[in-house]
Amino acid sequence: MLALLGVGACAEPEARPQVVVHVDMDMLLLSQLDETKSQAAVFDTLRIEVLAADRTVLDVRQVGIGSTEDLPYSFGIASELGDSVHVRVRAFRAALATAGQTLTSASPDPVAVLDPLGPLTVDRVLTLSLPSAGVEHVSVVLRGECVGSPPSFGDADISTCADDPATKVSSTSGIEPGEKTETDAGAWWRVSTLPCVGEAPAATRCVPGGLSIIGDPLFVARNELEYDAIPARMTFLDPMFMDETEMTLGMLREVMDGDYAGPLPDPKEPDDGSDQFCTFDPATADDLPINCLTEETAGALCAARGGSLPTEAQWDHAARGRGGRRVFPWGSELPDCCTAAFGRSQGAGCDGAGPVAVGTHRGSDTCEGDVSRDGIADLAGSLAELTRDSIGSYDDACWHTSASGISENPRCEGDNLSIARGGSWAMPVGDMPLPIRRSFSSSDAGYGFRCVFEAVP
Repeated sequence: MLALLGVGACAEPEARPQVVVHVDMDMLLLSQLDETKSQAAVFDTLRIEVLAADRTVLDVRQVGIGSTEDLPYSFGIASELGDSVHVRVRAFRAALATAGQTLTSASPDPVAVLDPLGPLTVDRVLTLSLPSAGVEHVSVVLRGECVGSPPSFGDADISTCADDPATKVSSTSGIEPGEKTETDAGAWWRVSTLPCVGEAPAATRCVPGGLSIIGDPLFVARNELEYDAIPARMTFLDPMFMDETEMTLGMLREVMDGDYAGPLPDPKEPDDGSDQFCTFDPATADDLPINCLTEETAGALCAARGGSLPTEAQWDHAARGRGGRRVFPWGSELPDCCTAAFGRSQGAGCDGAGPVAVGTHRGSDTCEGDVSRDGIADLAGSLAELTRDSIGSYDDACWHTSASGISENPRCEGDNLSIARGGSWAMPVGDMPLPIRRSFSSSDAGYGFRCVFEAVP
């Protein structure tokens, strides 16, 4: 019989022939999270599987890891079958997993477990020798750099990421003899946020860089104008300065007062259907956002100000709380008409019609505001915002920017239609969640943009 023997952190094993495995990790624990750390770096669950030679699951255990007191996590394996065994250890965030079941030989009934999302999981396989007598101790550290790098199961060999995803090693490698008593939790170099460097351009806010998660399996396309927000991926972004609001008519006029000779938005045509809501007009107030424009115009205006359109990953990082996976900039609560500029079209739910001044919905004591954790306004409402990326899957090659499963500053520009993110003044509440991806429309008065600026040395 082969089974996982319960040990736990720093406990004594049962006195029978076995190998005791001490599992540690260098990722962040929830108890270590603060404003200087990235929530995307938090891992709180271990799933341990004992595998037979044919890779079937013999036994499984799932444990929560909340603080440094829970690590290293130890468990024993005893067997009268053969002289070695495979152990698969997965570290992940429970909130990012789905409910599942696993059949094992140790239980006549399926075992309820969580199934982690591969791109967000550190997944390692160990091949261990089993002693015929006595208790042997071995230790292994799961490294955050291996997130999204699954093991490879060959006919005879198994290769797995130990610390460098570019060079997987044999499942027998990187296993240290002896007991590990101190944890490396929080030592991964990516757990900390990256501050902005340099002077912030006028009317911008700093968005610290670091780990983030783009995509959400709950948001799949509902019509031909939307695109699936899958698969979820780990990204790593440089810090940036981002416009506090969408680009306004006042900002445009400042650009036009210089030597700008590039394209301009479409003018307002009050008697021409939806064009009545275009904002480019001599009589339009400075604090209205710019709409009714092409990708070329938006990019040229950002360049004239010394910036660029944000990539989709940059926009998502800023809007969703820098790895916090917020459904709205303020959290998960559904918006009301006082929360954001939305539903301002016939039958959409809120009074009025057309765009409103930027920053109108900053919140109050009685109403959440459309403001991100970094003070950036109108990411959920006002105008849906253009990014510099083209339509595509998060599994496209442009998202694979390194040997690891972490996409570093990904850019997915191409010949397809451009991606827009966020809701607009004309959309109903169901179109407001931040993960929704839609194609940009230059002819729609509900679409605009904001700019980003470099914040690295």
